[in-house]
Amino acid sequence: MVITEQTVFFLAIPIYIVLINICLRKQYKFSKIFLYSLSFFYIVWIIAFAIFPINFDSRNEFMINLNLFHTYYDIEMYEVVGTPWKSIKQILWNFILLLPAGIIIPIVYPKIKKSLHIIFIWFLISFLIEFLQLLQWFIGIPLKIFDIDDIVLNILWYILGFIIYKIVKRKK
Repeated sequence: MVITEQTVFFLAIPIYIVLINICLRKQYKFSKIFLYSLSFFYIVWIIAFAIFPINFDSRNEFMINLNLFHTYYDIEMYEVVGTPWKSIKQILWNFILLLPAGIIIPIVYPKIKKSLHIIFIWFLISFLIEFLQLLQWFIGIPLKIFDIDDIVLNILWYILGFIIYKIVKRKK
């Protein structure tokens, strides 16, 4: 049995409908509903691609990378060990998946003003994602890798997104 990313999106639809009904009953402005919708589907997207698919029939080997900057070492050593595409793909995927958080979170939650608070919250979220991937291995469904580089990349891309947000906000 496999639970795919598509299943996560399908299951999110009823939750979204309930949330929209709550927003409409409270008579939120369209812009606020739009921002909540954007953040809801962004969170679903992160969950879907960071945690899923879950293949209950799989017994793949699991890897834990606790070597900081191992991903970058792989890119540097590509002539020796082969293609660097796996590491480059990991960096680009983290960029695409997590850069928008640095822009979306301060817009949706404007009360969180301090950069260090936001970065700490994002560190906790990044660690939680990696921990859930590790937990999958412990319960016998190893498809993801617990990678310390992912936590670093997530925070770096988040900070870059936050800087973009600040630059755009200053220009207004």
